[in-house]
Amino acid sequence: KAVKLKNYNCVEVISKIIPLKKMGERYFGKCPFHSKGKEKTASLCVGGKFNSWVCFSCGNRGNAFTFVKKLRPDLGDNGVRQYIEMLLSGMGGVDNRFNFIFNGEKVGK
Repeated sequence: KAVKLKNYNCVEVISKIIPLKKMGERYFGKCPFHSKGKEKTASLCVGGKFNSWVCFSCGNRGNAFTFVKKLRPDLGDNGVRQYIEMLLSGMGGVDNRFNFIFNGEKVGK
């Protein structure tokens, strides 16, 4: 059975995972999908009228759900949805390996 996906706000979700800086109407950050997030300039563009993200270096793109799914493919669709819901609830944060942290403890896989 397919998981019904909610249209999450890209800026809201991604800014809870990596730092974003507003430039004009969009936000920019360092892409976690290539060079292990150690790039010198921000190549990840988030937001805009299409509520999406794109990396101008590696070409990855998508919505908030695909961003988290690419970071944490081990979670599956339901796990990705739960991860996003926990992030947006403000009940925890993300460590440097993109694990969800609540009260100092890793949650899930």
